[in-house]
Amino acid sequence: GSIKGDMAEGELPDLNVDLNVADGMIKYPALPSSIQGLSLNASLTNTELIVESFSAEADGASLSAQAKIADFAKPFVNADIDLDVDLGRIQTYYPLEDSTQLAGVLTMDTQVSGALEEVDDLKVSGTIGLESIDYQSTLVEQPISNLNGRIGLDDDQIRFEEVSLTSGQSDVGFNGVMKNIESLLSDAQGQAPDPLLEGVITSSYLNLTEQISDDTSATFVGPLELPPLQLDLRLDVNQLEFNGMTLSDASGVLSMAEGIMGFNELSARLFGGVLSASGNFDLSDPLSPAFNGEVSLGQMPVKEFFSAFSEMDEIVQVGEYLQGLFETQATFGLRLDKDLNPQYESVLANGAFGASEGAFGTMPLQSVIAKYTGVTGLESLDVKDWSHSFSVAGQRLHVQDLQFDAGEYAVSLNGSQSFDGSLDYRLSVELPESASNAISQAPVQGALSSLSSVVNTALKDPASGRIVLDLVASGSFSDPSVRLDGDKVKGRLTAALTEGIKTEAEARVDSLQDAARERAEAELAEQRERLEERAEEGLDNLVGGLVDSSIVSSPIDSLKEKGADALQDRLKGLLNRRKRKN
Repeated sequence: GSIKGDMAEGELPDLNVDLNVADGMIKYPALPSSIQGLSLNASLTNTELIVESFSAEADGASLSAQAKIADFAKPFVNADIDLDVDLGRIQTYYPLEDSTQLAGVLTMDTQVSGALEEVDDLKVSGTIGLESIDYQSTLVEQPISNLNGRIGLDDDQIRFEEVSLTSGQSDVGFNGVMKNIESLLSDAQGQAPDPLLEGVITSSYLNLTEQISDDTSATFVGPLELPPLQLDLRLDVNQLEFNGMTLSDASGVLSMAEGIMGFNELSARLFGGVLSASGNFDLSDPLSPAFNGEVSLGQMPVKEFFSAFSEMDEIVQVGEYLQGLFETQATFGLRLDKDLNPQYESVLANGAFGASEGAFGTMPLQSVIAKYTGVTGLESLDVKDWSHSFSVAGQRLHVQDLQFDAGEYAVSLNGSQSFDGSLDYRLSVELPESASNAISQAPVQGALSSLSSVVNTALKDPASGRIVLDLVASGSFSDPSVRLDGDKVKGRLTAALTEGIKTEAEARVDSLQDAARERAEAELAEQRERLEERAEEGLDNLVGGLVDSSIVSSPIDSLKEKGADALQDRLKGLLNRRKRKN
């Protein structure tokens, strides 16, 4: 090289250097192999560094490059880099952490250009090849093996082409693109849009639990903050494992932006049934995350489902007693604390629940009802079909219009149940007429006897012939109590008796009207006034004797008045027509 010229403050002499290295070598003393065949042909002036050629070889690796760095006041680089590395041999000439293991082949053919001071403006393009790469480190939960594929580098995006790998027991394939990669550079964070990863993830078997932690008993301690990354990923997984559950034919769309994770069009087969769901997990406030969405379950086995979702069964408490298949559709929302524990006071839900070909084991409420009515058949019920709507608010599960038919028994129920198990239900139980004898020997008979001597007749449903008992359930799920719903029973008696009185009165009126018509046709016009007075008096006596007014006074008095008025009007009209005819 040569240095020529004046050297003063703010000035440098002209610099002209040629640098050549041939058959160079670099070696770490503690490692068996070295970087060999180091070759460099470069020139340096006051304004630029030109690397006409650079190459090196190592145990299973080769590197070649060309580069030009111009304008040292504001350095600008333009370089071509080719790299071929057997990763399994790298630790023989370059030190790795003790916990890190590498194998496989990495190739690079890339171009870099841009101002070195403006790292976020650097342009990188080319291809990275991955061939049978294995990687194990404390940085990943499961060892990665058989990583293959191509990664394409463009000015503002990274392309993933046929990338596949095995992690633990799971296999994953990915095709997609990451955009806005300039924001990955530290100088650009907060100034450019978050990186966006789009694509399709496929897997024949994906175990999410093992990817999160080997220690399934570990308790998460938050808050959880999502990385500055946007996602728009389609998932297609043949078999998905999560917390002991197996979902098959799972598919859906996973999104993430501005602290909100979304899942849409999620569908899978679970326990032989069908699951579909959509919703989002809002972590924009990591101290108070929110989870909401909608879910639909079809042909789902009760035992398996509530065993897997034990926290849900702690609220409804039916998993131990129900058998068969169920279906449900619901919208829901809840908040969590910073450690992702549910805040039960925030739970809101609305939906419908139904079961087919199910059976009730002996729930505590069934046992109490069976003892109260004396009907032992209520302890175990086979159900063909039943359904009801429900809602959740204020830490209570509200049940609306639950109805089912179990052969000779039928039940309808409305009310609510607290998360702590306390009950407040109104229910009607329909029993066969053959249950009359059992009822007469049971505790319920005392309450019935205090109402009326005609209860057994009046409580029979006219269509089915069943005996209908209206009950109130209180206490707790594990220790319930029942009593007769006196107001409901009295209302049912009043309705039954009033309907019977009305029917009989109408029959009597029709009979009296027919007789009056025959007499009216035979009598002369001058007898009309006397006949009308006799008919009115007879109707009043007739209706008054139909029932004992001490049972239901108000409806009967009204009916008597209406019956008398109706008969008078009908007789007057008939006789007036007869008079006009004469």
